[in-house]
Amino acid sequence: MSTSRKLIWIVVLVAILLILWWLGGGNTQTPPAADIQEPIKVGVLVPLSGPAAYYGDQARIGVELAVGRLDSLYPDLDFSIVYEDSLYNPKTAVEVYAKLREIDGVDAVVTMASHVSLAVQPLAEGDGILQMAIASTAGAYSTPGDLSFRTIPVIKRQTDLLVDYVLSQEYSEIGILNVNNDFGIGGRDAFRSSLQDRGLIEQVVIEENFLTNATDFRTQLTKIKAADPDTLFVIGTATDYSSLLRQASELGLETQFVSVSSTEDPGLIANAGEYAEGVIYTYYPIDQGVKNQLPDGYAAEGYEAVNLVASSFQKCGKDYQCIQNYLTNLDGYDSIFGDLSFDNSGDVDYPFIMKTVRDGQFVRLEE
Repeated sequence: MSTSRKLIWIVVLVAILLILWWLGGGNTQTPPAADIQEPIKVGVLVPLSGPAAYYGDQARIGVELAVGRLDSLYPDLDFSIVYEDSLYNPKTAVEVYAKLREIDGVDAVVTMASHVSLAVQPLAEGDGILQMAIASTAGAYSTPGDLSFRTIPVIKRQTDLLVDYVLSQEYSEIGILNVNNDFGIGGRDAFRSSLQDRGLIEQVVIEENFLTNATDFRTQLTKIKAADPDTLFVIGTATDYSSLLRQASELGLETQFVSVSSTEDPGLIANAGEYAEGVIYTYYPIDQGVKNQLPDGYAAEGYEAVNLVASSFQKCGKDYQCIQNYLTNLDGYDSIFGDLSFDNSGDVDYPFIMKTVRDGQFVRLEE
């Protein structure tokens, strides 16, 4: 065989080997996580029955509105929701979280209410998945450098505003009445801290608490009446307030009730009626029913939670370190509540407004 023919065969052989190597995967490169369009399944753990069902129902409205627009935003994202009823109970939340992970195989969870979110938090962290909490204000949820985030500021944002109001009205004797769970305890502690910041802590004349799902508050209210505060900070659910306000009136307790965003539930006016008149509370900075047909702040939180979770998976796929970095460094995100960003503990911050019950309506408190 001539030298030229040998060279030709060598070239052909090398070419064949290169083609076989390429077909066999030698040229394979793993694409960025965001390009791997695996199905994304998100568990939504909210109270759909029980004393906090209104909040969960509203959050679900927001979730559904957000999901309905994802196809147009992220047409290549295979995104689905699995709902579970937490019953507003941390024990139940832990049980259904296990079901969501082991049976449904969810890649992230949206949790609602401080005590529920705190119960799930170590489980989600142990599994290394994203947790987005809504209506979860307890300071204890703030944990740096992990995958737990939330769409509402810590409760002190609201208690600071309430204490400013207390100060402006020159109330001199202050009472505190809280539900005995993470939400109520966190709110009580934040309210005390806000009072301390303004030199008013010595004006607290009584502190009482009540159990979750309590219906009879007469024992606590009798003690509060004896202490005679001119303002009483209450924190629980609107279901609690419906009975509490009625019983306070029956006992002849005259004081200014102040509370937080959980006050705004149509059930309060339906069940407490005239007894709810004049309650003052903090609320989300949105116009009801204006933006994205969202009826209230809980729907707005559900809406933003899903948008944030979806955008994270669109950006990062199932690369959870990427998701953590993406959310932590999010800047100027245009939300229902205004520009939104997370700090290193997964917390957001935006201002609240003051509202009241007047003539059977939830209205903004006039300055």
